[in-house]
Parts: sequence; C-alpha cells; structure tokens
Amino acid sequence: MIERRLLLAGLGAGLLARPALAQRDTSQWLVELPATKKTPRPDVFGLILSGDGGWRDIDRTLGRNFRNRGMSVVGFDCLNWFWTRRTPEAVAAELDRVIALYARKWNIPKVAIIGYSFGADILPGTWPRLKQETRDRVALISLLGFAKEAAFEIRVGDFLGMGRPTAVPTLPDVPGLPPELVQCVYGTEEAANTGCTAFASPPAEVIGIKGGHHFDGDYRALADRIYARLPPPPA
Repeated sequence: MIERRLLLAGLGAGLLARPALAQRDTSQWLVELPATKKTPRPDVFGLILSGDGGWRDIDRTLGRNFRNRGMSVVGFDCLNWFWTRRTPEAVAAELDRVIALYARKWNIPKVAIIGYSFGADILPGTWPRLKQETRDRVALISLLGFAKEAAFEIRVGDFLGMGRPTAVPTLPDVPGLPPELVQCVYGTEEAANTGCTAFASPPAEVIGIKGGHHFDGDYRALADRIYARLPPPPA
C-alpha cells in the first residue's frame, strides 16, 4: 500500500491544475496494440482497464506481453476518462461500445476483460448493466489488485492519500459475476484488504502472488497466469 501511495503522490503533483474531462466516450483514451505475430489469435482479444495511475507500468507491460504472444489488446486509460465521475450505467454503455467496436474491427468474437486496481474495482458493479450481447462475448474476467471498494471517479485527493468519500462497496456485486469466468489475483501483502477472497474458489480462480499492489514488479509471471486462464487457441 505504501508503494501505491508514493506512486499516486508523484502523479498528483502534475494533475492539480488539470481541468475535468467530460467526454462521453473514451475514443481518445484508447490504446491499440494489434498482435504482432504473423498468425494472431483469431478467437479472443484483450481489454485492459488501467489503474488510477493511467496507462503505464503494469497495464502497458501486460498489454505488450499479450500483443507479442499473438493476442491483440485495447487499453482503456481510466485516469483520463474517470476524471469526470461516471455512473455504472455509463461505464457499461462505454464498454459495450468499445467491445463491439473492436470485435468488428479485428473480426474477433471473444474478449478477455482484464482490470487492474481501479479498473478491477469497477467491474462487479458494471457487469450486470452490460448488454447480454457483450456478456456473451466475454471469455475471461481477470481482476488484479481487486479491492473492497470502488470509486467511479478519480480525484486529486486520491493521489494525496485523502481517501475516496464517494466509494461504494464492491463485495455485494461479487455474486453477480459468473464465477467460472473469474480470475482474481492479489499481492499477499494485501491479503487483509483484498476483495478476491470473497469469490468461491473453485469455480473462480483466486491467486495470491508474493508482493504488494504491484506484485513486486514481476509482470511477466502475472501475464503468464492470465494467459494460462484463457481458453486454448484454435488448432
């Protein structure tokens, strides 16, 4: 938790004067990482919802790792879009749009939704508001650093360790997620605060990895865990 506060404090200094961003969609905050292999996976692409630090470090590293394995990825920069408070309904509508857009653009039928920290926390409350068509596309819900509360906005105070007065509990929405699709990964140093242990395992996959909120920086091992949970690629 200390490492996370230090990171957020550093980011906060540059954001104090930032105006609210009220765009309704995330178009300018999406990061496209098409697969680089000659034979990319035709069955599933990744959607990575970043932490409140934006598209950096863990999010970027995971995205590049999956791209290099042959899975195309679209990154969702939560820092920028959630600078304005969003409702779960608005988040669901935007995920519906983005997932449908890239399913068409890349001609890939399934999606693996991977959320880190802030991006993981918002998923349980968003899931029941997604279109059935979107939910039917989902092959995996991977929650990394999942907490017991979610805030649907990012504020300057978050970066200064001032807490989130508008946060809502995540655990009441956990039963609404399809457990057979869920993977929840937490750092063992955060065992007392993680929301991952609210999932029944099995059928959900709950994994404790050595380290704190950033898993000791071993993002390759984390990527291996996520990729192993995906359905096998077509022969």
